[in-house]
Amino acid sequence: MSTGNAYPNSISGNPSYYVLVSDDLILGARLIGVKNITDAYKISRETSVCEGFTDLGRGVYSLNNCSDKPSRIIAVGGFIDLNGNGKFDSDEPTQFSSLEVDTTVLMDENFTITPINTLAAADYTINRGTLAAKLGFANRVEAYRATEGNQAMNRLVNAVLSAANNSGFNMHVFCADLAARIVDSNSIGIAALQEAIHNLIQAPESQIAYGDAKLQSFWNDSRVQAVINGTDVMSAMLAKKIPNGRLRISGLVTTYPTGSNIVNGAAVSVYVNGSKIGEGASNKYGQYSIEVNELAIPKDAILSLKAETEKLTLTSSVATNTLLRKRVNGQISANQIEVLVLSNYTTMIDAYIKSPIKAPCEVDQYYRIQTKECLPLENPTWGFQGFIIPSENIYPLIECSQSALQNLINSVPKEGGRIVMPSCTINTINGIKIPDNIILEGMGIGKTILSNTVTTTSPGSAVNLLGENIIIKNFTLNGNGTTLNGIDNYVAKGNSLIEFIEAKNFKRDQGSAISYLTKNTLENSRVTVRYNKTSNALHGIDAKVWTLAKMLIYSNESFENANYGLDLSTNDSIEVAGNYLHNNEVAGAKSPAANNIIFHTNDINLNGSASIGAGLVYMSTNPTATIIVKNNDISNNLGPAYACWNAKFNRLILINNNVKDSNDSNGYNITGSGADSIEVTGDHGKIWSNGAIVYH
Repeated sequence: MSTGNAYPNSISGNPSYYVLVSDDLILGARLIGVKNITDAYKISRETSVCEGFTDLGRGVYSLNNCSDKPSRIIAVGGFIDLNGNGKFDSDEPTQFSSLEVDTTVLMDENFTITPINTLAAADYTINRGTLAAKLGFANRVEAYRATEGNQAMNRLVNAVLSAANNSGFNMHVFCADLAARIVDSNSIGIAALQEAIHNLIQAPESQIAYGDAKLQSFWNDSRVQAVINGTDVMSAMLAKKIPNGRLRISGLVTTYPTGSNIVNGAAVSVYVNGSKIGEGASNKYGQYSIEVNELAIPKDAILSLKAETEKLTLTSSVATNTLLRKRVNGQISANQIEVLVLSNYTTMIDAYIKSPIKAPCEVDQYYRIQTKECLPLENPTWGFQGFIIPSENIYPLIECSQSALQNLINSVPKEGGRIVMPSCTINTINGIKIPDNIILEGMGIGKTILSNTVTTTSPGSAVNLLGENIIIKNFTLNGNGTTLNGIDNYVAKGNSLIEFIEAKNFKRDQGSAISYLTKNTLENSRVTVRYNKTSNALHGIDAKVWTLAKMLIYSNESFENANYGLDLSTNDSIEVAGNYLHNNEVAGAKSPAANNIIFHTNDINLNGSASIGAGLVYMSTNPTATIIVKNNDISNNLGPAYACWNAKFNRLILINNNVKDSNDSNGYNITGSGADSIEVTGDHGKIWSNGAIVYH
C-alpha cells in the first residue's frame, strides 16, 4: 500500500498534480479536476480545469496541464485491485461510486482520494478531525492518507457509498448526511458507521431527501448488510461485478412523488427503438437490475423502460447517447440518470415528451384561427431563434407549490434545463421568476394551472422573465383579478417564446395578460408569441419594446379585454398574422409606432362596447413608420374599422381587407399633421384623409 507521497512533484515543469486513488488501489479510473465546488457534481459535463489525465499504474494518476489548482479532484469508475498486483484481474470488483478529495484544505501538490476523503469533502463545514476520531483514527493525518491502517475502514465506507449510488441517491447529499451522522454518533470506529446508517434510515427527514423506496433499497443492499453484520464487504462488492461486454441498468419501481410505495414483482423490460433487448423484475424492495449486451445499445437511439403489473404500467425513456455517456465500467444506475427510477411521474413525463402539444402548422407558417388554414409567414426570421440545453437536463416538479417550483427553477445549472410541471394547480403569491436558459412547461391549458394573487405591487405579475433564452408553454395562468400581468417581460433580455398559454383575469384597469413592456436593450433580439388565449385584462398582449427587437405575434386569440386585444409598438419590426381579436371593449388592436408593422390575415370582429369601439386604432406618432394592413377581416365592430387620432406616420398601406358592417363613417379620423400618404387597394369604405394624399 502506497503512502501517497512517494512520487515526484511535477511533470516536465507543467502545472500538473499527482493523485493516488485507493480503497485498495483503484485501477482504470477517469480523473477530473474542477475549479468550483459547485461543479463537482457535474462530472458528466466535463468541467475539468485540466486538459486530461494519465494513468501511471498501481492507482497513481497525473492531472495534466491544469489551468488552475483544482478545488476538487474526482475519480470516476475503475476497478479495485484486491491483490495489489497492479493489474485488473477477473475476480476483482468494479468501483461503483465516484470518489473525491477536497484540495482546498491541503497544501500538497499531490493528493490521495479515498472513500473517507469523499465523506470529508461533502461538507466543508464539518470538523475533519472529529470525523477522523469518530472513525477510530488516532489523528487526522492518519485518516486521510492511503495506508494499511485505514484500509479496512475505507472498504466499509466504499461499500456503503456504492450501495447508496446504486439506489439512486444524490451522492452529494448522502455523503454530507452520513458524515454528519458519524460525527454526531455516540460510538467509535465501525460502530459509529453502523449507528450513522441506522439513524439515517430511521430519520423522518431522510424520507423527504431520498424517498422510502430508495431507503429500503439501500438498507437491504448486500453491501450495506455486510457493513451492518461485520461480514466481508468485498464479497458483497464482487457479487455486483459486471461481465465484460455487458451493461447493467438498475433502478427502482415506485409510486411517486411521495416515493413511499415500492412496486415489487413488476415485469421490467428494456427496449431500444421499440425492440426488446432485456428483461427482469423488481424485487421485494422495488429494485430492478437488468444486464444487456452493450452492443445492443447504439448511439442516436431511444432506450425505453416499462414496468408492468396486473394493475399498473410505468414507463420512462432516455436518449442512448445520454445513457452511454453516463456509464461507469458497464454500470449505470438511477444516481446517474433519474429516469431509471420508474414511477408514475416518469410515466407522465415520458408520455408528454413522446406526444407533446404540437403546433398545428410548420415552423415557418401561422395558423389563421377563424379559417383553420396554415399560411406562410412573410418574415419567419423575425421570431424566436431557439437555444440549446443538455438533453438530460429535464427537471420534473414533484410538489405543486410555489416554493418547490421556484427552488427547482433556481437549481437549474447555468447551461439551462427544462422544468416540467404536472397536471395540478400551483398557488403563487407575487409570481415566480425565470432566469436565463429555462423552458417552463406544463401538461396543457386547463391541466396545469398557476393561480396567482398579489400582496405587493412589485413585481405584481404571475410569471416574471428576467433573462434571455426562455420558453414558456402549455399551461393556464389565472390572475384572480388582483395580478397586474400574467407573463411580464419588463426586465427580460430577449430571445423568448410564449406559446399555448391561457392567461386570464388580470387587472382590467392597468394590466396585460402577456406584457413585453421592456426597459432593457434588446439589440437584434427575437421574440415569438403564438397560439395563446388572453382575456379579461386591460390588454390581451402588450408589446411595447422601445429598442431594436423584432417580433412575431401570430395565431393568438384575444378577447373580452377592457382596452385592446393587442397593443403593439417597437422601434423595429413586427409581423402580426392569423390572430382572432374579438369582443374587446375599446378596439381589436392598437399598433401605431413600429418602424415596420405588417398586420395581415387577422380576424377583427365584434369589438367595441365602450369608447372608440374600433377594429384597428393608430394613436401614437412615429414619422418614419410604415404600416401595412392587408387581407384582414375587419367586420361587425361597434365603431369604425380604422381610427387614427393624432397619428403621424410615413405610409399607411391598405390592401384587400374585408371591411364591412362596422360604423365606418369616420373610417379614418386623422388629425394633426397626419400621414404623409395613404395607399389603398380594394374597397375599404369611406376614407377621410384630413389632408393626406390618398392613392387608389
